[in-house]
Amino acid sequence: MLVTDIFVTNIFQRNDCNQHFWKERFISGLPSFFAERVINKLKDYSGGQPIPWNTITYGQLFAFVKKQGHKSTECKMKKKINEIFQDQPDIQEKLTKLLISESEISEETDSDYLINEIENSSDSSSESQELSDNLCNCKTINVITKETDKQFLLDIIDKIDDPEIKK
Repeated sequence: MLVTDIFVTNIFQRNDCNQHFWKERFISGLPSFFAERVINKLKDYSGGQPIPWNTITYGQLFAFVKKQGHKSTECKMKKKINEIFQDQPDIQEKLTKLLISESEISEETDSDYLINEIENSSDSSSESQELSDNLCNCKTINVITKETDKQFLLDIIDKIDDPEIKK
């Protein structure tokens, strides 16, 4: 997430980067609805008590923020699916559900990586940005983890006649 990368870059250059108020300030700088959701999750995490900013690590904080959503209105992948399978609405629906389902699965696993992902983000951000720009404005790359979903997609790809689209 671009906001996280910029924040980490700017804050960690400061001598007072370990002060807990930077964590709270980062959350308050997010869009209000999103910030409210993150605050609520942090309150749940702390058992309904005031948020312990001094004990929450940057990794934990970014794990709450890093979860990405899928904006279907901006998705080039969904438009392409609809274009290719315009006469097969059942396949359109299945592929769209698969796309959204895999987004949710990858969202759940994001929190497992915590600080490691932040440390590695500067190395791979340009590569992943380049890849995701070609597929979807939502800036995520989905990985298919279920064998049945993989087979379903391979079967659908086999049905495509145009070799250029099939690539």
